[in-house]
Amino acid sequence: MNKKIYAHLQPDDHLLEIGPGTGGFTQLLAPYVREITLIERAMQQLAKRNILPPKAILTKWEDAPELEADIVFGANAFYRIREMKAGLLKMHETARRQTCRQMKSSPQLRISSVC
Repeated sequence: MNKKIYAHLQPDDHLLEIGPGTGGFTQLLAPYVREITLIERAMQQLAKRNILPPKAILTKWEDAPELEADIVFGANAFYRIREMKAGLLKMHETARRQTCRQMKSSPQLRISSVC
């Protein structure tokens, strides 16, 4: 996890995570925030690791209801979004304070974080 992301988290934050998959980043972020809401289109991914968050919404990001969170975070969840501009704008509209995106690129698997 990139230090840039941790720098934006505060103990009383509500974090919204887009596409948590099996919950690897969810587990890393949870100790730093008060609450996490997950937007995941395939909850069986989370069930594989026995992660049952207090609030999970089963839908694609594009179809998610109107929400608010202090931080909106997504890691490697954007390649499925058909209308990228609309998806990124929705992140900014949902975040009260900050959006953070982390992507892995190949072939070197270089990780890049944007907050």
